[in-house]
Amino acid sequence: MHVRDAMTRRVTTVTRSTSVTAALRLLYIQGIRHLPVVDDHGALIGIVSDRDLSPPTRGTPSLREPTVGTVMTTGVRWARPGDDLIAATRQMLAWRISALPVVEREQVVGILTTTDCLRAMLDRADETSRVEPEQPGEPSVAPADT
Repeated sequence: MHVRDAMTRRVTTVTRSTSVTAALRLLYIQGIRHLPVVDDHGALIGIVSDRDLSPPTRGTPSLREPTVGTVMTTGVRWARPGDDLIAATRQMLAWRISALPVVEREQVVGILTTTDCLRAMLDRADETSRVEPEQPGEPSVAPADT
């Protein structure tokens, strides 16, 4: 299985000049937790999460609205669509991150989150285990001879 098989393809991105308020609004409206940050050509330059945008991490108040560029993480770990999903998941665990932007030809084409990885694992488990569920009221173990 590859990253492309599990990633979220409809990824929302922002630029470094997006206001923190606008980014928070996007997260809330779309029910997501991560926004890849791209330059004017759509190339990945950072990522921002709901934690990055929370008020305690914003620092001292200023007269200007803070932008994503002031709170984003740079040096972002990312994956390619053809990367092995298990390897990407292991890297997420090792790096203690919950999302990997997916990049192809320098463009963000998706995002792989821990939820995507869990969903793929459960889908795979459902495919491989075709055990019939127990019927209500029936014993799960045959009674022993007495």
